[in-house]
Amino acid sequence: METLAEELRQNHDLILDELKQRFQSELKGTLYEVLEQQKVLSARYDNVAEVVTDYLEDGDKIMLIQHHLLMFMHRYYLIVDAENPLVVEMIERRNGEMKRAVGIYFEVWKKFTRPENHRGLSEMYTFIEEIIEQMGDYLKRHLDTLSVRLPHLKLRGIDYDPEIEFDIDPAFWPA
Repeated sequence: METLAEELRQNHDLILDELKQRFQSELKGTLYEVLEQQKVLSARYDNVAEVVTDYLEDGDKIMLIQHHLLMFMHRYYLIVDAENPLVVEMIERRNGEMKRAVGIYFEVWKKFTRPENHRGLSEMYTFIEEIIEQMGDYLKRHLDTLSVRLPHLKLRGIDYDPEIEFDIDPAFWPA
C-alpha cells in the first residue's frame, strides 16, 4: 500500500495539470498566462510538492513552517503602517487568499489520493491553516514594531531600505 507521499509523487504530473486548470479559472485577467508562460506555476508546485512530501516522510514541521513563512511574506509586499486601518484589512485579505490557495491544493490532492490517505491530508491542512492564522495574527499584533522593519513597496519594484534589517527566522514568529 502506497504512503501519501508516494501517491503524491506518483501523481505529480496529473496533479500539476489539474492545478493549472483550477488556477486558470481562479486567476483573473492575463495573470494566469504570464505565470504559465514563465513556468511559475510549475516551479511553485514542484517546490510545494517537495516540501509536502518531505514533511509527510520525516515529519519536519520546521521546514513546513519555514516554507509557509516565505510564501506568507512573499504575499505581504505592502507597506505595513501601524496608523493605517487598511493594513489590517489587507492582512486579512491576504490570509484569505492563502487559505483559498491551500484549499485548492488539498482538494486536488484528495482527488488523486486514496481515501485511506485523506486523514493525513486533513491533518496537514489543519496544521497549515493554523500557521497562516498565527502569522496573520502576529502581523496584526506587531504592526507598530514591524512597520519599521519590513521593506516598503516602491512604485516600480521593491525598494529595500539599507538600514532595515528584516529577519524571517522562525524564532521571531509564533510557535
